[in-house]
Amino acid sequence: MEFMKRIILSVSSVLLAFASFAQIELPKPVSKTISVKGTAEMEVVPDEIHVLITLKEYEKKGKGKIDITSITNGFLNSIKKAGIADSSVKLVSMGGDSGYPWWKKKQQKDELYASKTYEIVFNSPARINALVDLLDDESTENFVIAEVTHSRINEYRKQLRIDALKAAKEKAGYLAAALDQTIGSALSVSESDNGFAVPVFANYMRSSMKESGNTSEPEFKKIAITMEMNAVFELR
Repeated sequence: MEFMKRIILSVSSVLLAFASFAQIELPKPVSKTISVKGTAEMEVVPDEIHVLITLKEYEKKGKGKIDITSITNGFLNSIKKAGIADSSVKLVSMGGDSGYPWWKKKQQKDELYASKTYEIVFNSPARINALVDLLDDESTENFVIAEVTHSRINEYRKQLRIDALKAAKEKAGYLAAALDQTIGSALSVSESDNGFAVPVFANYMRSSMKESGNTSEPEFKKIAITMEMNAVFELR
Protein backbone atom coordinates (compact mmCIF):
# COMPACT_ATOMS: atom_id res chain seq x y z
CA MET A 1 0.00 0.00 0.00
CA GLU A 2 2.80 2.36 0.88
CA PHE A 3 4.38 1.70 -2.52
CA MET A 4 1.11 2.42 -4.35
CA LYS A 5 0.71 5.71 -2.49
CA ARG A 6 4.17 6.78 -3.62
CA ILE A 7 3.31 5.94 -7.25
CA ILE A 8 0.06 7.91 -7.06
CA LEU A 9 1.84 10.91 -5.54
CA SER A 10 4.53 10.78 -8.23
CA VAL A 11 1.96 10.66 -11.02
CA SER A 12 0.01 13.52 -9.44
CA SER A 13 3.18 15.62 -9.24
CA VAL A 14 3.96 15.00 -12.90
CA LEU A 15 0.40 15.90 -13.96
CA LEU A 16 0.52 19.05 -11.85
CA ALA A 17 3.80 20.05 -13.45
CA PHE A 18 2.34 19.55 -16.94
CA ALA A 19 -0.76 21.56 -15.99
CA SER A 20 1.38 24.43 -14.71
CA PHE A 21 3.46 24.39 -17.89
CA ALA A 22 0.31 24.45 -20.03
CA GLN A 23 -0.87 27.60 -18.26
CA ILE A 24 2.30 29.49 -19.16
CA GLU A 25 1.58 31.70 -22.19
CA LEU A 26 4.20 31.46 -24.84
CA PRO A 27 5.18 34.75 -26.49
CA LYS A 28 3.18 35.40 -29.64
CA PRO A 29 5.11 35.95 -32.84
CA VAL A 30 5.36 39.64 -33.72
CA SER A 31 3.14 40.38 -36.73
CA LYS A 32 4.60 42.61 -39.40
CA THR A 33 2.30 45.44 -40.48
CA ILE A 34 2.36 48.62 -42.50
CA SER A 35 0.32 51.73 -41.63
CA VAL A 36 -0.60 54.17 -44.38
CA LYS A 37 -2.84 57.17 -45.02
CA GLY A 38 -4.77 57.74 -48.24
CA THR A 39 -6.14 61.08 -49.44
CA ALA A 40 -8.79 61.97 -52.02
CA GLU A 41 -9.89 65.44 -53.11
CA MET A 42 -12.39 67.06 -55.42
CA GLU A 43 -13.86 70.49 -56.15
CA VAL A 44 -17.53 71.27 -56.73
CA VAL A 45 -19.43 74.42 -57.63
CA PRO A 46 -21.80 75.35 -54.76
CA ASP A 47 -25.51 75.08 -55.50
CA GLU A 48 -26.84 76.10 -52.07
CA ILE A 49 -26.21 79.70 -50.98
CA HIS A 50 -27.78 80.54 -47.61
CA VAL A 51 -28.50 84.25 -47.17
CA LEU A 52 -29.81 85.98 -44.04
CA ILE A 53 -31.87 89.13 -44.65
CA THR A 54 -33.00 91.32 -41.75
CA LEU A 55 -35.97 93.67 -42.19
CA LYS A 56 -36.68 96.48 -39.73
CA GLU A 57 -39.28 99.17 -39.17
CA TYR A 58 -38.13 102.72 -39.89
CA GLU A 59 -39.29 106.33 -39.84
CA LYS A 60 -40.24 107.86 -43.18
CA LYS A 61 -40.49 111.60 -43.51
CA GLY A 62 -44.10 112.72 -43.72
CA LYS A 63 -45.46 109.21 -43.07
CA GLY A 64 -44.10 108.29 -39.66
CA LYS A 65 -43.10 104.75 -38.84
CA ILE A 66 -43.44 102.12 -41.56
CA ASP A 67 -44.69 99.04 -39.72
CA ILE A 68 -43.22 95.56 -40.02
CA THR A 69 -46.40 94.14 -41.58
CA SER A 70 -46.16 96.46 -44.60
CA ILE A 71 -42.43 95.81 -44.87
CA THR A 72 -42.94 92.04 -44.73
CA ASN A 73 -45.64 92.11 -47.40
CA GLY A 74 -43.40 94.11 -49.72
CA PHE A 75 -40.50 91.75 -49.07
CA LEU A 76 -42.56 88.62 -49.82
CA ASN A 77 -43.85 90.20 -53.02
CA SER A 78 -40.27 90.91 -54.08
CA ILE A 79 -39.40 87.26 -53.46
CA LYS A 80 -42.20 86.13 -55.78
CA LYS A 81 -41.13 88.59 -58.48
CA ALA A 82 -37.57 87.27 -58.25
CA GLY A 83 -38.87 83.75 -58.94
CA ILE A 84 -37.87 82.34 -55.55
CA ALA A 85 -39.94 79.39 -54.30
CA ASP A 86 -41.73 79.68 -50.95
CA SER A 87 -39.99 76.47 -49.82
CA SER A 88 -36.63 78.27 -50.05
CA VAL A 89 -37.67 80.98 -47.56
CA LYS A 90 -38.10 80.68 -43.80
CA LEU A 91 -38.44 83.07 -40.88
CA VAL A 92 -35.58 82.50 -38.42
CA SER A 93 -36.06 85.26 -35.82
CA MET A 94 -38.10 88.27 -34.70
CA GLY A 95 -37.13 91.11 -32.39
CA GLY A 96 -37.41 94.77 -31.53
CA ASP A 97 -35.41 97.68 -30.14
CA SER A 98 -35.53 101.44 -29.75
CA GLY A 99 -33.36 102.08 -32.77
CA TYR A 100 -30.45 103.45 -30.72
CA PRO A 101 -27.32 101.71 -29.37
CA TRP A 102 -27.29 100.93 -25.64
CA TRP A 103 -24.76 103.70 -24.84
CA LYS A 104 -27.21 106.37 -26.07
CA LYS A 105 -29.94 105.61 -23.57
CA LYS A 106 -30.94 109.28 -23.19
CA GLN A 107 -31.87 109.46 -26.88
CA GLN A 108 -33.94 106.29 -26.85
CA LYS A 109 -37.66 106.47 -27.51
CA ASP A 110 -40.35 104.54 -25.72
CA GLU A 111 -41.47 103.09 -29.05
CA LEU A 112 -39.84 99.91 -30.32
CA TYR A 113 -38.89 99.15 -33.91
CA ALA A 114 -39.75 95.56 -34.82
CA SER A 115 -37.46 93.44 -36.97
CA LYS A 116 -37.55 90.08 -38.75
CA THR A 117 -34.77 87.92 -40.13
CA TYR A 118 -35.38 85.55 -43.02
CA GLU A 119 -33.16 82.83 -44.41
CA ILE A 120 -33.28 82.24 -48.16
CA VAL A 121 -31.55 79.38 -49.95
CA PHE A 122 -30.44 80.33 -53.47
CA ASN A 123 -29.21 77.88 -56.09
CA SER A 124 -27.26 80.46 -58.09
CA PRO A 125 -25.78 83.96 -57.71
CA ALA A 126 -28.11 85.18 -60.48
CA ARG A 127 -31.09 84.64 -58.16
CA ILE A 128 -29.40 86.79 -55.54
CA ASN A 129 -28.97 89.63 -58.00
CA ALA A 130 -32.62 89.39 -59.03
CA LEU A 131 -33.75 89.85 -55.42
CA VAL A 132 -31.20 92.57 -54.63
CA ASP A 133 -32.66 94.79 -57.35
CA LEU A 134 -36.12 94.50 -55.77
CA LEU A 135 -35.28 95.02 -52.09
CA ASP A 136 -36.23 98.20 -50.23
CA ASP A 137 -33.06 99.96 -49.06
CA GLU A 138 -34.78 101.63 -46.10
CA SER A 139 -36.25 98.48 -44.56
CA THR A 140 -33.39 96.08 -45.34
CA GLU A 141 -31.09 96.39 -42.35
CA ASN A 142 -28.77 93.47 -43.06
CA PHE A 143 -27.87 91.17 -45.94
CA VAL A 144 -25.39 88.39 -45.11
CA ILE A 145 -24.23 85.29 -46.97
CA ALA A 146 -24.17 82.83 -44.07
CA GLU A 147 -23.24 79.55 -45.75
CA VAL A 148 -22.19 78.19 -49.12
CA THR A 149 -22.46 74.43 -49.70
CA HIS A 150 -23.68 71.76 -52.12
CA SER A 151 -26.86 69.70 -52.00
CA ARG A 152 -24.91 66.47 -52.69
CA ILE A 153 -22.03 67.13 -50.29
CA ASN A 154 -22.62 63.92 -48.27
CA GLU A 155 -22.68 61.82 -51.43
CA TYR A 156 -19.37 63.33 -52.57
CA ARG A 157 -17.79 62.72 -49.16
CA LYS A 158 -18.86 59.06 -49.28
CA GLN A 159 -17.21 58.54 -52.66
CA LEU A 160 -14.06 60.33 -51.51
CA ARG A 161 -13.78 58.00 -48.51
CA ILE A 162 -13.77 55.05 -50.91
CA ASP A 163 -11.21 56.71 -53.18
CA ALA A 164 -9.00 57.60 -50.19
CA LEU A 165 -9.07 54.00 -48.95
CA LYS A 166 -8.11 52.74 -52.41
CA ALA A 167 -5.24 55.23 -52.43
CA ALA A 168 -4.10 53.93 -49.04
CA LYS A 169 -4.08 50.35 -50.31
CA GLU A 170 -2.12 51.34 -53.41
CA LYS A 171 0.43 53.18 -51.28
CA ALA A 172 0.83 50.20 -48.96
CA GLY A 173 1.34 47.95 -51.98
CA TYR A 174 4.23 49.84 -53.55
CA LEU A 175 5.89 50.50 -50.20
CA ALA A 176 5.76 46.79 -49.38
CA ALA A 177 7.16 45.97 -52.83
CA ALA A 178 10.14 48.20 -52.07
CA LEU A 179 10.89 45.78 -49.21
CA ASP A 180 10.37 42.73 -51.43
CA GLN A 181 7.16 41.96 -49.58
CA THR A 182 3.44 42.04 -50.28
CA ILE A 183 0.45 43.20 -48.29
CA GLY A 184 -2.18 40.91 -46.85
CA SER A 185 -5.53 41.61 -45.26
CA ALA A 186 -6.46 44.99 -43.83
CA LEU A 187 -6.21 44.80 -40.04
CA SER A 188 -7.83 48.16 -39.28
CA VAL A 189 -9.40 51.11 -41.08
CA SER A 190 -10.19 54.55 -39.64
CA GLU A 191 -11.16 57.97 -40.91
CA SER A 192 -9.06 61.04 -40.17
CA ASP A 193 -10.88 63.86 -38.43
CA ASN A 194 -11.20 66.36 -41.24
CA GLY A 195 -13.82 68.09 -43.35
CA PHE A 196 -14.15 70.22 -46.43
CA ALA A 197 -12.84 73.74 -46.89
CA VAL A 198 -15.31 76.60 -46.69
CA PRO A 199 -15.29 78.39 -50.04
CA VAL A 200 -14.07 81.98 -50.23
CA PHE A 201 -16.32 84.25 -52.24
CA ALA A 202 -16.11 87.79 -53.48
CA ASN A 203 -17.31 90.48 -51.09
CA TYR A 204 -21.01 90.86 -51.80
CA MET A 205 -22.52 94.08 -50.46
CA ARG A 206 -26.03 94.91 -51.58
CA SER A 207 -25.75 98.67 -51.12
CA SER A 208 -22.38 99.02 -52.88
CA MET A 209 -23.63 97.04 -55.88
CA LYS A 210 -26.64 99.28 -56.28
CA GLU A 211 -24.64 102.47 -55.90
CA SER A 212 -21.91 101.41 -58.32
CA GLY A 213 -24.34 99.96 -60.84
CA ASN A 214 -22.44 96.66 -60.79
CA THR A 215 -24.78 93.97 -62.07
CA SER A 216 -22.25 91.17 -62.45
CA GLU A 217 -22.74 87.99 -60.46
CA PRO A 218 -20.69 87.48 -57.28
CA GLU A 219 -17.89 85.02 -57.95
CA PHE A 220 -18.05 81.95 -55.75
CA LYS A 221 -15.01 79.74 -55.66
CA LYS A 222 -15.45 75.98 -55.81
CA ILE A 223 -15.78 73.99 -52.60
CA ALA A 224 -12.65 71.91 -52.01
CA ILE A 225 -13.55 68.61 -50.33
CA THR A 226 -10.76 66.50 -48.83
CA MET A 227 -11.09 63.10 -47.17
CA GLU A 228 -8.33 61.08 -45.47
CA MET A 229 -8.45 57.40 -44.50
CA ASN A 230 -5.97 55.47 -42.32
CA ALA A 231 -5.35 51.75 -42.88
CA VAL A 232 -3.12 49.04 -41.41
CA PHE A 233 -2.22 46.06 -43.61
CA GLU A 234 -0.48 42.79 -42.85
CA LEU A 235 2.98 42.38 -44.41
CA ARG A 236 3.91 39.08 -46.00
